[in-house]
Amino acid sequence: MLTLLRNATVYAPAARGRMDVLLADGRIAAIETTLPDIPTGIPHTVHDLSNQILIPGLVDSHVH
Repeated sequence: MLTLLRNATVYAPAARGRMDVLLADGRIAAIETTLPDIPTGIPHTVHDLSNQILIPGLVDSHVH
């Protein structure tokens, strides 16, 4: 299953700006400024993460 995360503010580990992230079976497959749309025949979900911060690979960003 593919998941496309659009428009996230990405930190990996430094700020990379607004980017798209593609997940394939729960693993990071690509991080790019703009990824192409996934064809309709391929099962996938798309989430708009505008105004959200994404830290790929970080399991728990809990901070006090």
